[in-house]
Amino acid sequence: PGTRRAQIRQWLPQANLYYADRVRPLPTNIGELQKASAERASRMALAPIATQPPFDTGFWYQSRSASRPTPVTYRYDRTKPCGTATCLIVESDSGEVGVYTSDFALVEVRNSNSWIRFSPSLRMIRWPLRVGDTWSEPVTIERSTGQKIRNTMKADVVAYESISVPAGTFPTFKIVVSLNGIRFRELWYAPETQTFLR
Repeated sequence: PGTRRAQIRQWLPQANLYYADRVRPLPTNIGELQKASAERASRMALAPIATQPPFDTGFWYQSRSASRPTPVTYRYDRTKPCGTATCLIVESDSGEVGVYTSDFALVEVRNSNSWIRFSPSLRMIRWPLRVGDTWSEPVTIERSTGQKIRNTMKADVVAYESISVPAGTFPTFKIVVSLNGIRFRELWYAPETQTFLR
């Protein structure tokens, strides 16, 4: 009992390999685990640090989901006062409007029929971005129906890896976001395109 907490902390980086990549088969022996850990350490040593890009109005990108046959275009439309700061308004050609803080934390998402607000804003990315970073904070999710849910949001930058999309292959930071300990979203941020690629 006296060493259990220290041992768990020591093993967490190795366990994180399998948390970050759910399709990776679990190791069958210590040698496989040590090899996988060494490979991850080598990749992490090569990973750069991503600084916050300029979120300029007029910037646009397209995203396609499995539920839609055609891509949706998102445009950084304008800025507006947002409490004591300035927020960025991102509009899509599907009618969805996102409100983001100046460092790209999500404040609100709305469409013609409903809205969702996050208090404090939902910080799925934090600058500068480094592999191994982690952050956590309580967040209240409020819906236009009147429902309020209190959660604990946690984000982990678990890898720096290349992914392929129709536009090409790009190095990305993989971020795993959980709400109340349940995996909520996986994001791949590409510094080259200044967007999430998946």
